[in-house]
Amino acid sequence: MKAKWMTAAMIAAFSGALAVGTAASAGGMGSSHSGEQGTSFNKLDADQDGRISQQEAAANPALAERFKRLDQNGNEQLDQGEFAQFETMQREKRKTKVDEHKGMEHW
Repeated sequence: MKAKWMTAAMIAAFSGALAVGTAASAGGMGSSHSGEQGTSFNKLDADQDGRISQQEAAANPALAERFKRLDQNGNEQLDQGEFAQFETMQREKRKTKVDEHKGMEHW
């Protein structure tokens, strides 16, 4: 009986570690700010030329919607600095939603 309990505990611990590792690799917990931005930028930069074109931005509807406003130099491509502004906007938007949700918990 004790061996079955130990096996079950080990499986549960392994499953939890696997879930945490999966979330971290997907840009969730455990990622640094710069790591998240670099990973997102690199995923969108399909041709790996160091810039995100409008066509590449189409893979992210929120980015595509704001593309022209983010393209500060008007070259119809986003560099990492311009993309970082988008990431900052998205983080602030998520933070606002979390803060609003926390406020609703008191009702």
